[in-house]
Order: sequence, then C-alpha cells, then structure tokens
Amino acid sequence: MSRRWITASLSALLITGCAGEHRDWAFVQSVGGMALGVPYRTASGVMLPISVDVSGLKTVTTKPRVMNSGLMLKEIVVRREGNTLGIALFTSTAGGSIQRTTSGDVALGDLQPGRYSVVYAEPNGGRVDMGEVTVAP
Repeated sequence: MSRRWITASLSALLITGCAGEHRDWAFVQSVGGMALGVPYRTASGVMLPISVDVSGLKTVTTKPRVMNSGLMLKEIVVRREGNTLGIALFTSTAGGSIQRTTSGDVALGDLQPGRYSVVYAEPNGGRVDMGEVTVAP
C-alpha cells in the first residue's frame, strides 16, 4: 500500500466525517501545539489522551502565537488506516451551552495491541508525523 493512498483515504474519511472547520497543522502550532499521551484500555476500548488548547492560552508543545476567544474545540477525530492513526482537529465558533477549548481522551475503539504511527491529517491531504504510540495488551 503506498503512502499516497493512505494519505488520500485518511483525508477523505476525516473530511466527510465531521462538520466544523478542519484546522491545519500551522493552526495547531499557532495555538500552542498538540501532544499525545499514553494509550490505555477501558471496558469500552482504547483511549488516547490528546492535549491541545485552541484558545491559545496554554503552551502544550510550543509557545502560542495566537489567541482565539471566539473559537471552541468542536472535536478531535482519529481514523485508523492499517497501523497508522490519522488525527484531525475541528473547531467552530463559540456559542451555545457547551464551550470547551481544550481536549482530553479520544476513543480509538477496540485496537489490537501493538505500535501505531500517528500523523496529523491536514485538510489539503498532507500529513505531519507526530510519532508513535504503543497500545498495550
């Protein structure tokens, strides 16, 4: 399977699966970056802690350069393609009763134990390598 095919299929799954604005890696870096935690198992499947704050008020992996009082975190989508996990961040305009700017644990479903490459799936189909995570048995 070629990398180009994986990139295209991850992007297609991410774009069609979610409403809100799909943010690129430059946006993620401008608001303080994104960090992955250690996956863990629950009764309902594997969870992956992800740290990001779209408000630009917290440093996660880099110093924020932008503040966003009008944005909220809509969701973080993770799609699996083989042993690659593609992550995408979606924001929307703040409003309504639930307004969060930070992330937490994201459900990955029933993943098999092993090592998984993690990429940030750009809206334009590109990928940014975020490293690797290991799912324990």
